[in-house]
Amino acid sequence: MPNQGLDEGERDPKVFRYEPSGKWVMVLWVRKGQVRFFTSDDLLKWTYASDFVGEGFFECPDIVQVSLDGAPGITKWVLYDAAFNYWIGSFDGISFEAESGPYTGDFGNNFYAAQTWNNLGSRLVQIGWMRGGEYPEMPFNQQMSFPCELSLRTTPNGIRLCRMPVGEISVLYAGSESVNDLTLVPENTQNVGNYGDLLDLELKAEVSPESSFSIRLSGHEIIWSQGCIQCLDKKADLPPSGNVVSLRILADRTSIEIFG
Repeated sequence: MPNQGLDEGERDPKVFRYEPSGKWVMVLWVRKGQVRFFTSDDLLKWTYASDFVGEGFFECPDIVQVSLDGAPGITKWVLYDAAFNYWIGSFDGISFEAESGPYTGDFGNNFYAAQTWNNLGSRLVQIGWMRGGEYPEMPFNQQMSFPCELSLRTTPNGIRLCRMPVGEISVLYAGSESVNDLTLVPENTQNVGNYGDLLDLELKAEVSPESSFSIRLSGHEIIWSQGCIQCLDKKADLPPSGNVVSLRILADRTSIEIFG
């Protein structure tokens, strides 16, 4: 594929099979704010199909068909960039038509350039590059996120993309503890469980409108207050469902991933 002449740094082709047309499809980042679609019968000769223009779209495109609310046969297409800004719409093998977006898919400092696996049947699994980490005296200098399954769900704000860690993480467990019916009071610290530097934490908290609580682990603090979750310098909306806040936190030796 020759350079398209729009940006000398064009890059990051994502190639997949579009079964309804029996063709291969390539989506290629060609310049900031624009990706280009091509089709092929043999993965060698490529024909221009269409362009998609999305404000700020930058490198590492991926496009996936995602089930909506778990309903059989009901899907939407999601197109996203390296920063995990995503658009929801339709794709006919030639062009992507956005119906809504862009939305933010991750609110942390380090999730970037995520891609999905092909050929996993009905499962849609994504992994991201956790850029910006520093690992003194280690024999590596990069890290990937935990793999997650993607789904689309109808929320009070409209259809949104969701992701949760894959079930296979459970094979790593060495033990478990649970605490129930624990009441937290202001200015009180409660120690829960004994763990090392690897942790998969699930928490459900009943809250009132004025509630706030924090979780301290691995030398960092995760704060929930007034419908928002915060860690380090980043914050995301997390309103309670009814009066319950649900969290899933994966703490690895060099990272913390938070799901609400």
